[in-house]
Amino acid sequence: MSAYSHASESHPLMRQWLKSTRGHHFWQQWLNKRLPAARQVTLGHRSIFILPTGFGLAWVVMVLVLYLFGTNYQNNLIIGLGLFMLSLFITSILVCYRNLAGIELSALPIPETYQGNTLGVPVWLTSRHQNHHLQLYYDPKLSVTVATLDNEGHEAQIPYIAVRRGHIEPPRLTLASVYPLGLCRAWTHVNLANAFWVYATPIATKTRQQSLVTDNHLSGKGAPMIGADEFMGLRHYVRGDSLNMVAWKQWAQGKGMQVKQFHQPQGIPQWLTLPPLTGQAKELAISQLTYKINELIQQQICVGLAIDDLRLEPDNSESHRIRCLQALASVPMSRRDIDE
Repeated sequence: MSAYSHASESHPLMRQWLKSTRGHHFWQQWLNKRLPAARQVTLGHRSIFILPTGFGLAWVVMVLVLYLFGTNYQNNLIIGLGLFMLSLFITSILVCYRNLAGIELSALPIPETYQGNTLGVPVWLTSRHQNHHLQLYYDPKLSVTVATLDNEGHEAQIPYIAVRRGHIEPPRLTLASVYPLGLCRAWTHVNLANAFWVYATPIATKTRQQSLVTDNHLSGKGAPMIGADEFMGLRHYVRGDSLNMVAWKQWAQGKGMQVKQFHQPQGIPQWLTLPPLTGQAKELAISQLTYKINELIQQQICVGLAIDDLRLEPDNSESHRIRCLQALASVPMSRRDIDE
């Protein structure tokens, strides 16, 4: 759900207008001009909006009723109570605004994520003075509350459901508060320019895809290489080794953590290719290739990827794994899959 649909809890007519196509377009254009995308944002008078809540509007109505009763019956006590309530309302506006003013939001690196997962988008918050009861969300149903914020800073993990694969730009992040009395709601919609990649859901497969392209200069046998095929022996565990390769039987026997080693001819890379499919079959193939790439590179096996005219030469580095996953995530989805 977009942040613009929550511009004001107190005004349903405004929400309906903002949900319309024309209202949405105008609202987004206005926000982009007033609050441009930035990796770091400090909240001020240009970026904070404030309106009475439903409770606040009822409070104002009560003030008017007390004033009318007091003047009609010439009762100074009732008039004094009405003025006291009005002063609380005005003070609440100032305190509610000050509760957001000066907060600095910074985008942090987003962890690797796959389609269908709910990730926590990390945002660093800091302020020169104390702030209370802050709500942050992309979807109001998945909000995060920061009880107290000070100059030491706080890292908030904002839930975001990765519905689609590809290069994703999350919607504007909403930061809101009704502190101190719930009479007013101050909020902002910031774009932290924290686009990230969502990779296809890995699905295990036992199918070994053969290469579409065979390089003659890679056909010879090379030195043994850690990976898969024939068991070569054990070595001591080194920090960073995959736990999947640990010899747990030897560890249980008290021989310490050792890692299994395998070998295969280094000169023969594993080539993977995306077959010419459509619809759900295509999405399944992309998911299976994602799983296979992660599995092979984790075993230090050189992997090449061919997608239509795109060809990524075999490698087993982490950067190559990321390039392959991004290439698979970038494969266009059919219109029917997007609508679903």
